[in-house]
Amino acid sequence: MHNGGMVCKFIENNALVRHFKAHWLYYFVASDFVWVTSNFMTTPVITAIAVVFLVYGVIAILLDALIPQKAIRWVMYFSLLAVCILITHAFWSKLVYACDKDNPYKKLLITGTATIEVVIDSNSEDFEIWGGSEIALVRKNQNILVMFTPTTTESYAQKIGNNEICYRATINLNANDKSVGKPISDLTNAEYVKIHFQNMPQNSKVTRGVVTFIFNNLPIRIPIPAQTIDNVIIIKDIQKDLLGKRL
Repeated sequence: MHNGGMVCKFIENNALVRHFKAHWLYYFVASDFVWVTSNFMTTPVITAIAVVFLVYGVIAILLDALIPQKAIRWVMYFSLLAVCILITHAFWSKLVYACDKDNPYKKLLITGTATIEVVIDSNSEDFEIWGGSEIALVRKNQNILVMFTPTTTESYAQKIGNNEICYRATINLNANDKSVGKPISDLTNAEYVKIHFQNMPQNSKVTRGVVTFIFNNLPIRIPIPAQTIDNVIIIKDIQKDLLGKRL
């Protein structure tokens, strides 16, 4: 008999395996396993629930083989369920995140682009058109990502009304930036965005604006609130915009 056949014969005759397959929970566990591994019509939340039930079912069946008394077995079922719920509650967000196989935030950062548009209130006809610009994601006063562009046509100012000047810039992430090669999810730890236009006068009054990041193929749009700047534009409370609907 071939080794493969001997292994199959051993598995078929194993008491624990026979008990497992004869248990009333086996069909639910087997179906659950097939559904989870096939990823058919699932969401991260549904997959997480299915994984919890799968673990519960396997442990329940294994413990059932060690506890012959029916009354004690039912106590075990409910006790195990309570333990699974408590553990799942403590690690629920991490479990859902782990089950989200297609989450773009889990990808390593390869390319990044920031498109910035800022409008200031100004009736000046004498303003500097060209100028370099910089944008950074900051946490605890430390830059976790920086993009900058020198004085080129990628960063400029333009009069758009009697009392408005629009500053625009398209900035690419430098391949040597420390954020490159790390999970995009690391960027969601940023606390605020800092933007600087070299040709924007100090104490300018920003009326509106928006910055759109594209990390790999993931777009993140962050509105720029009205403010009077002191050399730099600050965007606070960016967590909801960074996380979007994925995390």
